[in-house]
Amino acid sequence: MELEDFKSVWKADNAHALPRYATAQIEDMLRQKTHHILDKIRRSIYFEIISMVVIIAAFLAIGVFSSYQTLRIYFGSFTLLFIPYTWVFVYLLRQTNALQQQQAALQQQLKDYLLLMETFQKRYLQFCMALIPVCVVFSFLISFYTQENIPALDKIVGVGKPSLWIVLAALVLYLGLFSAGMYYFTKWYLKKLYGRYLSVLRQNLQELNSTE
Repeated sequence: MELEDFKSVWKADNAHALPRYATAQIEDMLRQKTHHILDKIRRSIYFEIISMVVIIAAFLAIGVFSSYQTLRIYFGSFTLLFIPYTWVFVYLLRQTNALQQQQAALQQQLKDYLLLMETFQKRYLQFCMALIPVCVVFSFLISFYTQENIPALDKIVGVGKPSLWIVLAALVLYLGLFSAGMYYFTKWYLKKLYGRYLSVLRQNLQELNSTE
């Protein structure tokens, strides 16, 4: 019997107080539902970890094997940045596993987990948005330091030989559009991987509190 069906039957039979056996059954159903959602969240975290490993491997390969010093410095530096960032997902995976193995005091553990995941989503978005200006400034600093020409990039920048103000205006426009696109994409991405599942967990927490 589904949770909502069980509660409907109980409310029809008892309009005053929730019997102890009914409370236990509802809590057990909510626990099972919570574990099912945590399985989905864990798969999302595994996806993030695998994606980060692939990105780190690709960046490391460019940082080691590229014939251009500029690219070696750029991608090598971000490899070092993403390695500790990957451990954030490992930590979230451990917390998810710990919650799923929790047998007692599920309410408080679930409340703490929701707070952790909500904070993670905020920091995730902030990190992605902060990377945009960091990448641009860092690339300019490296280019200035190395004074190295990369033919493929020179062809793109040098098309039509635009004046400096046109290059700066195009850069500002590009950064504005890219930042807006990145913001909305990251919001959608987080909702797709975590947000919809966290909404269900919040409902479960409310249901657990209502059985007390």
